[in-house]
Amino acid sequence: MRLFLTNLGLLVLLGTAVCGWILRYTEFFPVIGGLLGLGGVFAWIAFLTNIVSEDRRAALQAAVDKVLFQSRRATAVLSILFGCFLVGPVGMYGAVEVGNGSLDETFRVTVGRADRPADSEFILRPSESRIVTVFTGWFGSAQVRVAAEDVPAIARRLGPLDVEAVELPGDAWLTPSLAMRPTFASFDDVRRLRPRLELCLPGGDASPATWRTDTYNGRSILVGATAPVPVPPWTRAAWQSAGFGNGGAGEAIGYWRLPGHAWSQIPPRMGSLCARYLDRNGNEICRSAVALPIGGRNPADVALPALPPVGDNCPTSEVPACDVDCFTP
Repeated sequence: MRLFLTNLGLLVLLGTAVCGWILRYTEFFPVIGGLLGLGGVFAWIAFLTNIVSEDRRAALQAAVDKVLFQSRRATAVLSILFGCFLVGPVGMYGAVEVGNGSLDETFRVTVGRADRPADSEFILRPSESRIVTVFTGWFGSAQVRVAAEDVPAIARRLGPLDVEAVELPGDAWLTPSLAMRPTFASFDDVRRLRPRLELCLPGGDASPATWRTDTYNGRSILVGATAPVPVPPWTRAAWQSAGFGNGGAGEAIGYWRLPGHAWSQIPPRMGSLCARYLDRNGNEICRSAVALPIGGRNPADVALPALPPVGDNCPTSEVPACDVDCFTP
């Protein structure tokens, strides 16, 4: 009786643990449930059991009882299987649950470790969600990247037994980011002159981070993102508010909607960013500090310094001037 209870307890423990893990960390539980309940595509098995005679079913049950519940070898095998389960799936896999919080957008999503090509790609329709199992290493952790079209990629640290919930598109804009663009007054001049542009985030005790482009054509710059994805509606609304009464605002906003550049440096939530224009010979036209917004939704609307007329200095700014040592020669 003791052997029977031991093996029965091991079977209950192993089966419950495996089913619970499959239910929480994968999307295969309906298949497993169908198999255990002999429903769906497994109904054929239920049909076969019904046409087998009572004597044969009783003989089969007696044979299974003898193998599973009256054998110490079964005790050892079940114990080994439970140990393998603990050091295998439990110790090496986590999951990412990706949801689409939009009511009208469909996303093509890729999920995988950041240090290797994505191993899962799928279409996520409005209000849908998917669970993706990710290999994290044996009792370790891994950086996981969730990427979708038209939104910044999302990075999360994932360990065994972790389930990270990611909602698109909202979570893609949680990281501080900026949508930088020329002023409405300078928009035409920037497109005509195409100056060099340099941005610098003072690093405090660390070295400043600098971004450059040799030809700036006036498109918006997405700071805090790895790729130039379309800016969200709330940022476009901020542009419309800033350009109210400006005759060329509509054309400028349409031009800025898809950024031409991306700078992956994460900006601080407060402080200032230094910007300077240079001519094609590398001579500085002007430099000025740009105040960063505090709070609000990302990416925040930040206007670059106004490009002065040729020969004039930068317009005076209410924020402190750029640190002289911010830009490297």
